[in-house]
Amino acid sequence: MQKITTEELSREAVSLDSLPLLVQDISEIIGIKATLKIVEYYQGCTLNVPQKASPDQLIVKIIGMQNAEKFIYVYQGNKLDIPKCDAAIRELRNRIIFKSKKTQSELAKTWSLTTRQIRNIKKFMSTRAPREPERHFKK
Repeated sequence: MQKITTEELSREAVSLDSLPLLVQDISEIIGIKATLKIVEYYQGCTLNVPQKASPDQLIVKIIGMQNAEKFIYVYQGNKLDIPKCDAAIRELRNRIIFKSKKTQSELAKTWSLTTRQIRNIKKFMSTRAPREPERHFKK
């Protein structure tokens, strides 16, 4: 099964409104790319934010010292339940499927979906009016 990476999420214009509020808030502090790295690592788990940044901490290794310092300044000592961002990831997956030139069978195998689900996604995406997100980000 193909997995959506933070690179793909940050490369595509993804509506900030489709992301959970905590993720939106963190992205305003450290940027969306660093935020998505946190989401990718901690998705669905609790992140215990340290009191101060040091080079040996996991959060520093994930997002870098400069971003970690900004992040820790705001959230130090808190326990954050990092959401999985399923809606945004599903939306991106559906756009990738819709734009793909592969056959339905190939897409079904790539994404571990049924061909019926691929047809439903393509049908839904083709009939949906293009929407302009109020807030969005792009790499």
